[in-house]
Amino acid sequence: MVTPVSHAIEESWKDTLPYTKFRVIHPGTDLERFEPEGEILEQYRGREVVLFPSRRIPSKGIEDLIEAARIVVEDAPNCVFLIAGASKQPNKYEDSLKE
Repeated sequence: MVTPVSHAIEESWKDTLPYTKFRVIHPGTDLERFEPEGEILEQYRGREVVLFPSRRIPSKGIEDLIEAARIVVEDAPNCVFLIAGASKQPNKYEDSLKE
C-alpha cells in the first residue's frame, strides 16, 4: 500500500504504480488530541501562525518559505512564521529570518 498526502499525488502515481492500493492521508494535526498550551500558545494567541516542521535544508523548501514569508507578512502583518526543525548549520538562515 502507498500512502500519498493528497488525491492529486495519488492520481499522478497511478500510472507509475498501476496495481498498487492507495490510501490518502492528508497531513495535519488533530487539535482535539494535540491541543496547544502554555507559554508558546500565549505568545502567539490571536495571530495567524504558519508552522514549518521540517529540517532547515534547501531540499525541504526553507528558502522558498523565507521568500514567501516576506511577501505574506507585508499584506498580513499579524501573521507569524515558526520554524521547528534541526539544522547542521543552525545559523545559516538566521539573517534571512530576522528580515
